[in-house]
Amino acid sequence: MPVYIGTRRVLLGGRRTYKDKVLSYDPIAYWTMGESAGLTAVDEVNSPSWAGTYNGGITLGQTGIGDGSTCPLFDGVDGYVNVFSAALQGAFNGAEGSVMAYARMSGAGVWTDGITRVIVHCQADGYNYVNILKLNTPNNTLRWRYVANDVVEAVTLVTTSAEWMCVALTWSKAAEEVKAYYNGVQTGVTQVALGVWAGNIATALIGSFNVTPLLLWSGREAHVALWDRVLSPSEVSDLFF
Repeated sequence: MPVYIGTRRVLLGGRRTYKDKVLSYDPIAYWTMGESAGLTAVDEVNSPSWAGTYNGGITLGQTGIGDGSTCPLFDGVDGYVNVFSAALQGAFNGAEGSVMAYARMSGAGVWTDGITRVIVHCQADGYNYVNILKLNTPNNTLRWRYVANDVVEAVTLVTTSAEWMCVALTWSKAAEEVKAYYNGVQTGVTQVALGVWAGNIATALIGSFNVTPLLLWSGREAHVALWDRVLSPSEVSDLFF
């Protein structure tokens, strides 16, 4: 059974799972999305009060990243997960934080379909938000974005990956740094001179930009986690499965 030593989770007499590894870094919220049925995406940190809700065209129980857990397939038409809650709103730190997700395209053609497709999006308003997405143009491009008081910090990466991608974004107003990560390694240059985040998030979504819905992911996602602190490069590297 698991025991806790300080804030680190250690398994005695059993193999440490990938979920255990993520939890060992103390996220404020973490949705593995390994459910086989139902409409609830369990938050492994705060279950059941911070659970998300599956909406639209999502097929659960699909092959995951290889950790033994399954994942949902997003149809790219109206499937998304709404993970917003009043509790998450209060815990989300727009000045210091991190977000991580695993994502995989449904097919090579999605990279060149001319549609922006969101992996994860958290927003207070149109001037304060963080997201990771696939751009509509140019083709084959991922973008990590942190916007505070309408000051945009963005990193892009050209890729045509047909495999699982581990994407992460960290931000710190205190350090004046925004960093983007792809498969455990920083990509692009560190962004500096951040704006001052204002307001509490009113949106927290996996696979969509809003609840209309709009800019929907087409493919699989798993292991989406949020922190109210900046993950170090070594921590991000360790979270790459």
